[in-house]
Amino acid sequence: MKIDKQQLLFIMPRALTRVNTYLPLLNRYFEEFEINTALRVAHFLAQIAVESGELRYTEEIASGSMYEGRKDLGNIAQGDGIRFKGRGLIQLTGRRNYQRYMDFCGFDVVSKPELLAQPLGATRSA
Repeated sequence: MKIDKQQLLFIMPRALTRVNTYLPLLNRYFEEFEINTALRVAHFLAQIAVESGELRYTEEIASGSMYEGRKDLGNIAQGDGIRFKGRGLIQLTGRRNYQRYMDFCGFDVVSKPELLAQPLGATRSA
């Protein structure tokens, strides 16, 4: 299932300047991750609309310092909270989750966490 520009803008009107960047990526990953029914697409788009402020934010606004020392997130080294703060259209947070995503996709987001804030990484990780 694919969506078009008008549909995405109807759901996320504040995404106007970002729709051309994200639409092809969303359609690509809908297929790859079997977001292939109207209900699945609706749920997914609703979630990313909330978490990303309608595609405006791909990185948590807070510094991430509140995640320092959070062993449940795998943040064991000094600075891990800030380094592995929430990124992506659905905020991936913590060293452990970045590592799991890296193991899954092959992108070295542990060494380069900023990759998750860029459109490709932000969309695919969601």
